[in-house]
Amino acid sequence: KKMGKFVEGNIVRLESVITGNALRIMNDGTVNAHGKYGPKAKFEVLRQGSSILFRNVKNPEYYLRIKRNGELCGRGKGGKLCHFTKTKQDDGTFTFESVENPGWHVGIKNNGEPKPADNTGEGQHARFVVQVL
Repeated sequence: KKMGKFVEGNIVRLESVITGNALRIMNDGTVNAHGKYGPKAKFEVLRQGSSILFRNVKNPEYYLRIKRNGELCGRGKGGKLCHFTKTKQDDGTFTFESVENPGWHVGIKNNGEPKPADNTGEGQHARFVVQVL
């Protein structure tokens, strides 16, 4: 059995390279990268085929999602906009690309707010250190 960071049921923390803090979903469904180690900054990994879904531990009805307008939000319900593929970068970090809109990545601006996914490549703003908790 292949083990890894993205095994179904794992609880992970996604630390933004830009802020040094964790991606989190707030109670109102907004996303930022100012999290520490609380439950808003923890995600359960779900798998559907080669896709990864990130379900919030604090609010399990919330999934990380890139909306059709490119906005990163936490109000996904587990549908196709919540499906991501991972790419391990040379520095050991990961980037997460939308399955529905290839070329769109989960991204964080310097201020910790979400970066429009259609304007996020695979550079520093898209890179996350993944910790299995």
